Amino acid sequence: MNSFETLYRELRKKHGRPADQWALWCKRPKTEKEREKVIIEAILTQRANWKNVQLAWKNLKRAKIISLKKISKTNLKKLASLIKPSGFYLSKAKYLLNLARFIIENYQSLKEFKKQKASILRKELLKLKGIGPETADSILLYALDKPVFVIDEYTRRLIKEKGLAKNFSYDFLQNLFEKNLRKDFRLYQDFHALIVIEGKEKNKQKRVIVGGTFEVLHPGHKALLKRAFSLANKGEVVIGLTSDSFAKNLKKREIKPYKKRRGALESFLKENFQGKIKIVKIEDIFGPALKEDFDFIVVSPETYKNALLINQKRRKIKKRPIKIEEIEFVLDAKGEPYSSTKILAGQQKIS
Repeated sequence: MNSFETLYRELRKKHGRPADQWALWCKRPKTEKEREKVIIEAILTQRANWKNVQLAWKNLKRAKIISLKKISKTNLKKLASLIKPSGFYLSKAKYLLNLARFIIENYQSLKEFKKQKASILRKELLKLKGIGPETADSILLYALDKPVFVIDEYTRRLIKEKGLAKNFSYDFLQNLFEKNLRKDFRLYQDFHALIVIEGKEKNKQKRVIVGGTFEVLHPGHKALLKRAFSLANKGEVVIGLTSDSFAKNLKKREIKPYKKRRGALESFLKENFQGKIKIVKIEDIFGPALKEDFDFIVVSPETYKNALLINQKRRKIKKRPIKIEEIEFVLDAKGEPYSSTKILAGQQKIS
């Protein structure tokens, strides 16, 4: 198994089969209407987010202009007004009209268009204004089931991150993927979709929860918080700070007052982290993790079992589990995990 096949398996294991906006594009087989929709969306999605693409599609559907034949007969001004939510609507309206008219006038139907060789279709598509390699290959792969791998910015970033190439030109990367994968449009569709899903996942701001007593902000606590902010990716970090009664029950000893612990925590956060931060008082191990949704819960080996209990309860109330991120213990010079109890008792020093 080569690096590209391994990468595909890793992405498939992590994300499963492409869903949501990719459900139609990776559907097999597709009806002719579905293929036409993919072609239309391939133009609308240029420099646009998917939400706005769908708003434009709803307008087309409401106007009953959702086939290439009907688009080819629609005047430019009307088409532009319908696809306005997708942005750059005047240019995209021209691109759609040119593409629809080209297919209808030269092939009469999408069914006949699909019969042509991929190499010939690609050359013809690239001659049309507004259709570059990425759009052309998206149409060939997702609408026509031609085994042509699509290259985009998400693909380039992933290849660079994995160190799989030094040349990031479109043609080089396309050849690299096709040379290292079996020639199968199904594999190409799913692989490319998963690359985009992975890329968007990395860029997405997350909501992360972490909890603790934070009586002494030792290196273990700092590692916990550092990981939480890293995962949040400029999103929100919610910190569950134990109440005095809950902390005392957990530690079985006198604890620094909540107000003092919160003040020290706020000062540390202000000095070391930026972003959306919310500190909430918790009276049990669950805190807001049952009622609210989070992308990650960050725990130590000591509190990992609490995260499992949280997800167990969430499943019972029909809420999706929170991804558990367990960090390793941070050890002192003697190889022992840092502990507020030991530090306060003078049995451990912070190095």
